[in-house]
Amino acid sequence: LRTGDLEGASRMALQAVRLDPADHKAYVVLADVFAGLEGEENHEAARRYFEKALVLFPEDWQAQHRFGVLLQNDGDLQGALEHADRAIALRPAAEYAYVTAADALLWMGRPQEAEHRLRAGLIQVPNSNVLRSLMAYAAWELQDKETTQAFLRELAGVWPPTHSSAVLLQG
Repeated sequence: LRTGDLEGASRMALQAVRLDPADHKAYVVLADVFAGLEGEENHEAARRYFEKALVLFPEDWQAQHRFGVLLQNDGDLQGALEHADRAIALRPAAEYAYVTAADALLWMGRPQEAEHRLRAGLIQVPNSNVLRSLMAYAAWELQDKETTQAFLRELAGVWPPTHSSAVLLQG
């Protein structure tokens, strides 16, 4: 899967499921394969595989998070938030679960809650530039220009000027 061989990854994951129907990791691989494909049918398949994996092993914080990302990408922001929060509860230092939770909250128009999640994330992952960049965005949404500017100053030069994070912060 990591090398981009989706067909090979799905073939091996299906073989793993045939050998051990309780192999939650194989279902996660299948979910990731289908989540990476375009189309509603593929994303529905990804959802089913994530759900199966999490029934078998609900403590898989990475699967919780990645399911949240899929839901977020499909517009189910509340579902994304719930799975991101589960991932955070299982692994408090899961940096990108805080990103998913904050993004969902920001997109739902709840910047104060997003700021709260991000502050909690920065306690767990104090050197996270990604969380800091979202703090700047949340502060902007809260019309707190002073805090926004403070985070932007902290982040100056962290990424090359053409990096997506730098471009977003310039806007």
